Amino acid sequence: QRFKGYLADEVLGLHFSLFYTPEDQANGDPQRALDCAARDGVFECEGWRVRKGGDRFWASVVLHPIREDGQIVGFAKVTRDVSERKDAERTLDRMISALNQSQKMEAFGRMTGGLAHDFGNVLTVVIGNLELMRKAMPPEPKIDRLLDNALEGARRGAALTHRMMVFARRENPAPEALHLPSLVRGMLTLLEPALGPKVILETHFPARHNSVLADANQLEMALLNLAVNARDAMPEGGKITIAVREERIGPGQVDGLTPGAYACLSVQDSGTGMDATTLSTAMEPFYTTKGPGRGTGLGLSMVRGLALDAGGCLILTSEIGKGALAELWLPLSELA
Repeated sequence: QRFKGYLADEVLGLHFSLFYTPEDQANGDPQRALDCAARDGVFECEGWRVRKGGDRFWASVVLHPIREDGQIVGFAKVTRDVSERKDAERTLDRMISALNQSQKMEAFGRMTGGLAHDFGNVLTVVIGNLELMRKAMPPEPKIDRLLDNALEGARRGAALTHRMMVFARRENPAPEALHLPSLVRGMLTLLEPALGPKVILETHFPARHNSVLADANQLEMALLNLAVNARDAMPEGGKITIAVREERIGPGQVDGLTPGAYACLSVQDSGTGMDATTLSTAMEPFYTTKGPGRGTGLGLSMVRGLALDAGGCLILTSEIGKGALAELWLPLSELA
């Protein structure tokens, strides 16, 4: 009565499967328990049981046969409510999982930092020699274009190593006042070929916009991550809309933001969307819905880290069949 909710006269005469879940009843678990106890002399298990009101609790069950003159005349069943212990085990499992993820991130960061540092040194030599080559050679338009392309590629590689160093915490971010529409426009030449011909890219910016305080390389990487995720959610192609807006946020208006003036950089796609379960775990490190070799599961967690470091937040909204919207909120810069 205390933890199942039944009075004696409500259950006397009924089959004990009353306490089992509908799934276990359909699977024949109650009868299997009786058969096992009759055959082996005892049956022990843990599983879900059901209270009178339909609520479930985690139970430890021991079932013994009662014999008279060698014949089974009934069963003695002891049920213990061990929900608190089960909850504690789940909490411990979550903590162990979080610790494992943290250790993975630490190891990944150390490896990334070392590789980025060495690669950065190589690129410094490449860039220096290309610049010396351009100065030493007589003007030649075709050769100049090739050298410019090589230098641009090497500089982009150097910017990438900087981002990797920041991620590995081997190099501190360099926040500066950034004009978001200008940053996005400067990224279009990189975004358009990266997104491919099946994607229509639209941008919407306000006529006037104040600056935010953030690391330019980190913000470019965040935008690239969000745009590529949006592309991958549209295997048959579709539309990606990148927009910027400003809002003054009041108390409790946006979860994770303190009251103040913010800019919102949003990336919206017309893709397949995410269900509630996927949405709730999408920003966790190493979580990915992409196939092997197509994603590390670090993109969204890194974007979220950038937002939190800057005093903002990352908000994802999505429904199956209705695409997804990623909103990167950043406080407006006092230097603007």
